[in-house]
Amino acid sequence: MAQSQPEERRPPGPLHEADEEKKGIGRSLRDIILGGQDGLVNVLGVVLGVAAATAQLRIIMAAALAATFSESIAMAGVAYTSSLAERDYYLAQLAKERREVEELPDVERRSARSSAKRACTGNSSKMSSRRSRRTRRSGWT
Repeated sequence: MAQSQPEERRPPGPLHEADEEKKGIGRSLRDIILGGQDGLVNVLGVVLGVAAATAQLRIIMAAALAATFSESIAMAGVAYTSSLAERDYYLAQLAKERREVEELPDVERRSARSSAKRACTGNSSKMSSRRSRRTRRSGWT
């Protein structure tokens, strides 16, 4: 009979896998659509306001180009700061969870079990109460 070798104890890895950089347009399609609609409405508002004030085509075209340029810069800035804020929030929540796992492992274990139980029993409280009554009667718990 072969002797079993003691298992190597690895240092704990990250709780979540790092986000992969996804290629293509699918990830930012929502930003493109919303940004395009918002920019179009704002530029159209400027153009209609200038057209109501003057009938000179050159002035209207200059206003449209200026509004389009400024809107594109503004939308890029908003998208950039929004993605930074989302990343910072995610990292802060991850650090909070890691700290809680280290400081309160029993509480976190109960929380994870409760979340897993809710996920397995479904979202409906009526269905969950029916299932819990059924399992209590059968003595499964």
